[in-house]
Amino acid sequence: GRVTRKRAENYRRERLKMDLNLLTTVMGSAGQRIVYVSGTSYYGDLGAELRDETATPKPKGWGPYIIEALAQVSAFRERGLRIIEAFPGQIYGAGSWYPDLIQALLKGTALPILGSHDKYASFMYVEDAGRALHHLLEHGEPGERYFLVDDEPSTLAELARLTLAEYGKPLKRQRVPYFLLSWLLGPINAEGMAYENRLSSAKLRATGFVPRCPTIVEGVPLAVAELNRLPSFRQN
Repeated sequence: GRVTRKRAENYRRERLKMDLNLLTTVMGSAGQRIVYVSGTSYYGDLGAELRDETATPKPKGWGPYIIEALAQVSAFRERGLRIIEAFPGQIYGAGSWYPDLIQALLKGTALPILGSHDKYASFMYVEDAGRALHHLLEHGEPGERYFLVDDEPSTLAELARLTLAEYGKPLKRQRVPYFLLSWLLGPINAEGMAYENRLSSAKLRATGFVPRCPTIVEGVPLAVAELNRLPSFRQN
C-alpha cells in the first residue's frame, strides 16, 4: 500500500517499543543466542559495486526509520546479549508484495521504471531466507552482521520478466518520473525504488550456508509454483 512518512514514523515508534520489551525480557537468559532481523534499506544507496557488510550505511526508504532500533540493539549487545544481526534483501515468494505485483502485471499493468536504467537490488527466495535465519542461529557469530541475499544482484524488471515468462506473457514496462511514483506509492516506497545496492552473499556463505536458489533464475519457478497454489491468486 501507499506508505506516507506519518505511517513510517508510527512504525519507527512501535518497533522501538516492541524491541525494547522483547530484549529487556530476554536479558536474563544467559548465553541465549538471538538473531535480530532488520533490513538492507538501512544500508541504502551503495551504488553499482558489489558491497559487503562493512559498507558505510546510507539509509534510504525504510532505512532512516530503523536507525534507532539498530542503535538500541547495539546497546543491548554491549550489555551482554549474544545478538546476531541479519539484513534480508528483497525477499520474494508466495507472500507480501510479490503476489500483488505479479497479479497486477498479469492483468496488463505496466511495471514502473525510474530513471534511465534499471536499478539493481539483492534478492533472496523466501525459503532460503528462512533457512538462512535458522542457520545463523546456530552458525552465526554474535556481534556480527550478515546480508541475507542470493549470489547475483538483479533488477525488479528481470524478476518480473522471468515470472511472467512462466505464464507465457511478456512484461510491459513504463518509465515514470519520480514525483508520480511518489504520489502513487508514497515517498517511502518511491525512495526505496530510486536507489540501488548490490550486496555480497560471501559472509553468509562462509558460515557454511548453501542456498537452494543461488539466483532468481532458480528461485522464480519455485515461487510461481507457490503462487499457483494460493487460493487468492488469480492469473487472469
